[in-house]
Amino acid sequence: MYNYRPFLKGIIILVIMLLGGLGVRAQSTPAVTLDIKNATVETVLQRIEEQTQYRFSYQHSLLDKKADITLNVENAPVTEVLGQILSGRNLTFTVVSPKSIVILKKTSDSSGASSNKAPLKQITGKVMDENGEPLTGASITVDGGSALAVADIDGNFTIKARPGQTLTVSMVGMYPVKFK
Repeated sequence: MYNYRPFLKGIIILVIMLLGGLGVRAQSTPAVTLDIKNATVETVLQRIEEQTQYRFSYQHSLLDKKADITLNVENAPVTEVLGQILSGRNLTFTVVSPKSIVILKKTSDSSGASSNKAPLKQITGKVMDENGEPLTGASITVDGGSALAVADIDGNFTIKARPGQTLTVSMVGMYPVKFK
């Protein structure tokens, strides 16, 4: 079995270096040109992937099958296009790396539940597979909240949640796991 750890460490270092030059990166946000009529969200995401280095992660059940998106944009920032196509669908997105965007269900912070009034606490943890190997890049979300964390190269993560909230760990190719 190939050891990916040195390769992943190199990628983490590269990401840190890229984030260090955030001012330059912000000016070079990928842009797309789209002329789409009556398309689904999934179709638009595929077209963005074709024109950029971004890859989207989402649960297929979150995306509706409505072919009601019509767009005609030229050199528009990806984040602007995503804002347009996701508005009104109770979806949001988070750019988790220079090549990865996660599409999530919007959550309301004003549901009135008493657990939502409790202060947020910082939770740290480590995600591993059944063999004890770290799940690098696993997404950790808070059910009923908008917090998102991504496990580092050693599987470590930090996220803020209220007592009693459920965390969900998900990763491409694996079933999501919920825990309190």
